[in-house]
Amino acid sequence: MKKIILLVTVLLIVLLSCCKEPGTEPKPEPVPPTPTLKDSIWLSTGDVTHRSISLNVSHKLDTLNWKFSLYRIEETTPQLINSYSVKGKDTTIIDDKEGEGLQLETEYKYFALLLDSLNTPTDTTATITAQTLGATSHNYTWEEITIGDAGYSNTLYDVWGTDENNVWAVGGFNISGTNYGALHYNGTEWMPDSTVGGYAIYGFSADDIWVVGGAVFHYDGIKWNRLDRSNDVLDDNSEYTSVWGTSSDNVYLGNIYGKIIHWDGEKASVLYELSDVGIHDIDGNDEKNIWVASNNSSVGKVILANYNGTSWKEITEIYPHFLYPLLTVNVINKKSILVGGNGVHAYDGTNWIDMGIIRNERLEKLRGDASNNVFAVGHYGAVFHYNGIDWQFYDEVYDPAGGILESVRVIGEKVYAVGIVSSHNKARILIGTNY
Repeated sequence: MKKIILLVTVLLIVLLSCCKEPGTEPKPEPVPPTPTLKDSIWLSTGDVTHRSISLNVSHKLDTLNWKFSLYRIEETTPQLINSYSVKGKDTTIIDDKEGEGLQLETEYKYFALLLDSLNTPTDTTATITAQTLGATSHNYTWEEITIGDAGYSNTLYDVWGTDENNVWAVGGFNISGTNYGALHYNGTEWMPDSTVGGYAIYGFSADDIWVVGGAVFHYDGIKWNRLDRSNDVLDDNSEYTSVWGTSSDNVYLGNIYGKIIHWDGEKASVLYELSDVGIHDIDGNDEKNIWVASNNSSVGKVILANYNGTSWKEITEIYPHFLYPLLTVNVINKKSILVGGNGVHAYDGTNWIDMGIIRNERLEKLRGDASNNVFAVGHYGAVFHYNGIDWQFYDEVYDPAGGILESVRVIGEKVYAVGIVSSHNKARILIGTNY
């Protein structure tokens, strides 16, 4: 009897399995084959943020009808990110899990497969490892320096430096009856400089620095040289508000008339012009990813412009809740662009996200050296820090009398913010040290 019951049970299982509807069977995870490494395709990491990893795939093929597939290994299972046509010698892919975001401070492994025109794997890269950034510390102590005589307009507009022993701040201030346009910290003291001044500063080394405003200056390590007097395009398009570049052969200047001027190392030209706005900020991470923030106070118009190295794209509706003004843009990489003025919004390459600063101080500048280490400064001396998770507001440096911090920069292990203290009309320098 037991044999009969067992036989009936087996038959029922077979019949039930045969009667399943097509397509209901569980599909096994596809595991890509691993061809022999032939050294014709390579994988390397690029920019890393707290939520994304940039990967570069390069090859030495002449054919264009092949493709490659990029995989992320999760636990022990390869997960296909996407497949890409072989078009150029280098392809950059930013993995952020389709907008979901990678985990903070987490290690990820990747490899790529080269597929021929029949989708047959012919080569594989070595497996590489990259780790996302973790949250940084909000813990800062602040030192304040004020400069300038009473009865004068004393303001610092921008700051830049190579390290903590070589910091420049530019603006305008008076000491003992002498007008100065810059301060230089040499590791020991802040020294005033009357040979240069302006609204914005950017550099590439200790002997290669640019300052722009009513004029255009370049520092060669010995002295400041004024360039606009000997160049009609530079002279005709002042006054400038912003400057950024990749080298002194590739510098971009923005002016109050909405024009972007390009300097190629020998001559200047008008690269682009935005209508009915003044440019407030320029930033980028390479010559193919440059962003410009602009607005017009009289009509409440804002334009955010992006240059990919070939053409310009203008964005006028940044975010459903974004309001005038648009004063600053900070580019970490193509998946991490921040804009500010009325709050902070982030662009991930597809969508705009409200970054959630809950206070309403108008912001003048956003700057950071990584996606988990960004500072925002603005009216009433407001200073905010983003650590990759949330924002910290520093009450201890707040200026309720109405001062303004015009700019901020992470330099080495410190952060420098500059502006004006309204209560006694002095230029202000804040130096933050992490602990």
